[in-house]
Amino acid sequence: MDMKKIGKQIAKLRKDNQFTQMGVADKLGVTYQAISNWERGETMPDITKLPELASLFSVSIDELLLNQKETAAVKQLIEREGGEPADVPLEDLRTIAPILTANQVDQSVKPNEKTLRTADLNALAPHLSEAYLEELVEGFYHKKGLNELVNLFPFLSEEYLAKLAEREHTSNGIKALKYLLPFLSAESLEVIARKEFSKKGLLDMNELFPFLNEKCKEEISKESYERNGFSSLCSIAPFLKKEFLQDLAEDALEKQGFSEIQPLLPFIDADKLVRERR
Repeated sequence: MDMKKIGKQIAKLRKDNQFTQMGVADKLGVTYQAISNWERGETMPDITKLPELASLFSVSIDELLLNQKETAAVKQLIEREGGEPADVPLEDLRTIAPILTANQVDQSVKPNEKTLRTADLNALAPHLSEAYLEELVEGFYHKKGLNELVNLFPFLSEEYLAKLAEREHTSNGIKALKYLLPFLSAESLEVIARKEFSKKGLLDMNELFPFLNEKCKEEISKESYERNGFSSLCSIAPFLKKEFLQDLAEDALEKQGFSEIQPLLPFIDADKLVRERR
């Protein structure tokens, strides 16, 4: 739908009927800023407001929406009761979704599930209910894999993302989570980090380090140091606090000598270590 044209039409009808923006807002129970946004074409009235707006201006829905090709779909949804599925073409649904409720979008997608493409899901994701979106994503994940779902991550719950990450990590390893990591909770990241660390140590965890909290990073670093020495921290060193690394370096120097700390000299204060040993 051409929101700019509809916005101009709303402004014209308001002025023709001698209403102020505030007057229309009072009649519809919305803010005058909402009316202003409609008229500028920045947003559209919710579908529940369209009949009220048309009635206020004494025009039909067709006239209000300038009889655009999506008008029939909007009218069909307005006439539906109880959230019944509506046979709206996906192309039209993608256009009118911003003015529909989540339930209306859900019910309109259901008859089209078999022909739903990733591009359709990406466009409709902000307007679908979280539960139904996750149901659809589950089907897409099994058919097409995680990489097809990248644009949908911001609209999925932390709980579902955690389950998705766990399955993908188990099946395809840490590298498969590259695009998912920024959307995972601290708890989920820690579970994955500890699982990965238990298998290979810090070896393949580089992509995880920027997203882990300090506590988790320090705990696995200390464990790696105790198992494999100070030099095992080369990959995680840029992500650790200098004070923490300095304390480990001091201990390593005392127990194993200078050669053990040499690979990490860029990340510690070597002069301070020397002064403290004098």
